[in-house]
Amino acid sequence: MMVSGINITLKSNIPAIIVFGDSSVDSGNNNGIATILKSNFRPYGRDFPGGRPTGRFCNGRVPPDFISEALGLKPFIPAYLDPMYTIKDFATGVCFASAGTGYDNATSAVLNVIPLWKELEYYKEYQTKLRSYVGVEKANRIIGEALYLMSIGTNDFLENYYVFPTRRSQFSITQYQDFLAGIAEDFVRELYALGARKIALTGLIPIGCLPLERAVNMRNLHACNEEYNQVALEFNKKLDVMESKLNRELPMMTLVAANAYDIYNDVIRRPSSYGDVAVGIHLWRRQIRVCRELRIRLCDERSDYGWLLWHNGLHGREHRMVARNGGSDCVGRYSPNFDSLGGLWRELNLQCTWRRNGFRGLRRMLIEPVQVVWHPIWVLGAGTLPLDSDPLRFSHPYVHMFPYWRNWDLGSHLWCRPLQLLLARIMTSLLPMALVTATGFEVAEKACCSTGTFEMSYLCSDVNPHTCRDANKYVFWDAFHPSEKTNRIVANYLIQKLASNF
Repeated sequence: MMVSGINITLKSNIPAIIVFGDSSVDSGNNNGIATILKSNFRPYGRDFPGGRPTGRFCNGRVPPDFISEALGLKPFIPAYLDPMYTIKDFATGVCFASAGTGYDNATSAVLNVIPLWKELEYYKEYQTKLRSYVGVEKANRIIGEALYLMSIGTNDFLENYYVFPTRRSQFSITQYQDFLAGIAEDFVRELYALGARKIALTGLIPIGCLPLERAVNMRNLHACNEEYNQVALEFNKKLDVMESKLNRELPMMTLVAANAYDIYNDVIRRPSSYGDVAVGIHLWRRQIRVCRELRIRLCDERSDYGWLLWHNGLHGREHRMVARNGGSDCVGRYSPNFDSLGGLWRELNLQCTWRRNGFRGLRRMLIEPVQVVWHPIWVLGAGTLPLDSDPLRFSHPYVHMFPYWRNWDLGSHLWCRPLQLLLARIMTSLLPMALVTATGFEVAEKACCSTGTFEMSYLCSDVNPHTCRDANKYVFWDAFHPSEKTNRIVANYLIQKLASNF
């Protein structure tokens, strides 16, 4: 199993994350433009907090969301064109990316999405708003110290060059790679002129292994298209050359070609190895789909798994899902997990009168059991609460350490704010802490949504009987985009690469 951590030294150095690119990082900008390439409907977003579709081409979050949370910022980065958000929300992170776009303007024209140059224009507009909101001096500091993420290029090859004849008649594949690399260099130089100093460029993933490309590769029995993968590797090498060149020429700038090809390739080739996934320096907070939805099937399906420390955001396999509408279909009324820590509740149930001595005692009670089972993973928690019970009869607390914390408000009015702050302090002292998924991927050649071979956007249907029940088993969510679990793995990989540079 693979467990990776996060270097927390970045946390205080990055005041905001600014995102440019395509559907790999788009958080919903296509929702408000006239294009057929959208994902603001289910089943997209079914594993996003609240179970709502946001316009992300994923069942949950995309890599910038996890990176933002890992750096101590917000748990998800809002789309600039989303009318729900204002400059107050954008001050610590904003996404200008548009699904379907590319370096080449001709690529964005295919599906009428936002071209890269327009993303830059929106960024200039954002700078003006930011200076009005926080003042010129502070805005300039944010602009200069922010982390700029760029993830773009796949569509230029798969939705443009290899689909339509125009660019192929103008460029050989090598010439087209050079053409795109030149656009990338110009874009970075413009960002630098606007004040950006910390820029990460992810490059291309193994584009020949996307489910859509495998589905049409019938000649090779639906294996990865290695020609396309080689094109991606060659293009990434050109970005590496550009990185070295610009870091020499542009003073005070750090450009990192945070190549994600290797991690994607490893996940695709060795999917079962990616089970234990440490995500960020803050716990991943996820609202699960309770037993009310796919009631029996969800609970029965989980019996096929090995033991999970946090099963679907809550706890182990034997207790599956505890939710008000789950009833005895899922579990008994009370959970016997971690009964040896039952005394913790008695100490917590002191009418939230917290003193220094109480904090020390609670800290000791939490840490000592963890140390016993330090290897191979941290086990931290004190059971779970039956959400429909009388709070006075709770045998275990609903604590901050659980990935599921605060997503149900039943009885939470009896928990005071000092308790949340106390537990947050304890959690911070136990860093790095990880949400753990114990089983590796099972499927890498097909996607979760619909048949998993060619569907994306509107073809990815919530009512299609072929749509998988558990996206954590799949490397890909739809035929073109990774699942949230893959995105978490990639986010970890990228942050570790960035940690040595920023």
